[in-house]
Amino acid sequence: TPRPTPTPRPTPTPPEKKAPTPSPRPTPNPPEKKAPATPPRTRPTPGLDLDALAGPPRPTQNRGRPAPGQQGAGSAPRATGPQLAALGAQVTPNWNLNCDMPGMDDLVIRVTVRLSADGQIIGTPRLQDTQNDPTWRAASEAMLRALRATSPFTVPDGFQAQEVPFRFETKRQCGNR
Repeated sequence: TPRPTPTPRPTPTPPEKKAPTPSPRPTPNPPEKKAPATPPRTRPTPGLDLDALAGPPRPTQNRGRPAPGQQGAGSAPRATGPQLAALGAQVTPNWNLNCDMPGMDDLVIRVTVRLSADGQIIGTPRLQDTQNDPTWRAASEAMLRALRATSPFTVPDGFQAQEVPFRFETKRQCGNR
């Protein structure tokens, strides 16, 4: 008997691979912008204008830049006149002067202090208009001790780290005794 010849089987073709279709991803919603917790502060009218005390801007060759020492005020809230007075009032109980010392009755001690947001002194206070007079030196050293003894200062809500200028008069301090 003749053998039947096998019929070739067709080779199956592999199924066509389709690129997976990406499933739609939800797009994240941008975070909602929250309103500030407190409204922006405006500078009260009856305050100490520190910009006016700095004097007029000095001429400079640097167009668009302030002269050295005339940097911009920035946008952080600054201590106002009543706040500066309240900070200074915290120091005076710690300022121990020898009011009987000759010349102690009419001195002015100016000092700039950098305070942190929580009332700590940052760095070293800087005395202004220093004098070589022994009475002035004694009063200014007593002032620096008083500043350190007062730290940390009780600062107002929202206080930002900043330079705080103080002006202390021996006449006023000794007159209160």
